[in-house]
Amino acid sequence: MSPSPVEKRKDVTPADPNAPAYTACDAQEQLDLEFALLQVNVVAELALMKMNTTDLPLFSEFFGDVKQLEEIRLVFERVAAYPKGATDLVLRCDGLDAHMPCQQPGSTAMLVQPTANQSNKTTYVDLCSGFFGLPTNDNCMDVTAPGGRRYDRAGVLLRQLVHAPVISGWLNIGDGPNGSCYSYECVAGLAKTMAFPPSQIAAAYELFGYATRRSFTFCQNVATEAVETS
Repeated sequence: MSPSPVEKRKDVTPADPNAPAYTACDAQEQLDLEFALLQVNVVAELALMKMNTTDLPLFSEFFGDVKQLEEIRLVFERVAAYPKGATDLVLRCDGLDAHMPCQQPGSTAMLVQPTANQSNKTTYVDLCSGFFGLPTNDNCMDVTAPGGRRYDRAGVLLRQLVHAPVISGWLNIGDGPNGSCYSYECVAGLAKTMAFPPSQIAAAYELFGYATRRSFTFCQNVATEAVETS
């Protein structure tokens, strides 16, 4: 039975302190998020495996200079462990299409941090309705394919999580120059020139995660799937 509107708006404070916290999510949304978070953890673990090998060209394709590899590794370690250690970071489903960012075409999620004068110090990952319309995970997504599908729930959640200070640490991860670096072309271009450090661009973590996941998956027979299903 679906929860009532009142029940939906209650915060869910898990008995297990290492379980994720939700607010305003109905039963189906919470199930979808739980599965997506499992995929986020998997993507982060695969990224760490790739970084622990000698296959650094893929890392360099998205992050450029390997000098910050250890700092980037720490970010992925925190994502892989999430929600452990990430107190006051809550996933919120709350009819957010009324909020201006969710009214933009293609909007899926955003991070809302408390201001300095707020007594509530909770950081929220706000989820637009578009988020739940994404595939949960697309293992064979090719982020380099022109016109291909570039997002799934796991990647979008990963991108939002690395924005959070409890995950990013001192790196202050944003969205790059002018706050608009989301595409492979932007991230890979900056990784070549280092005009802006990709270690401070959330999409670099997301796209490296997608590419790493694909490298561990048997995708030869579906190489064009991302373009065909966009």
